[in-house]
Amino acid sequence: VRENYGGSVLKKELLDAYGGNVVLVCSGGRYLMEVRTCVGKNFDGTASKSVECIPQVQQEGNCGNIIQITKFYSDSSNDESGKKDGEGFERSVDFTKEFL
Repeated sequence: VRENYGGSVLKKELLDAYGGNVVLVCSGGRYLMEVRTCVGKNFDGTASKSVECIPQVQQEGNCGNIIQITKFYSDSSNDESGKKDGEGFERSVDFTKEFL
């Protein structure tokens, strides 16, 4: 995901990067919204390992062959320069660094 942030990636490449055992959910069949994983459960209720998702979850995967990884923009009021958002620039925030 990180390498294609703000661009696009082939569905197969994204599935391969996650080990293939995920469900990709897109907005409009094109813009990545979620990467869903399914995890087994031990007898004591704790998570075990990654498992194949049940058919009902797999059917929720709706991404096409080319997937857009959209950039998000901050709506905070100030950045390091002291300018407020809307004063001639957009400040991008890379959420993938924290979550991937």
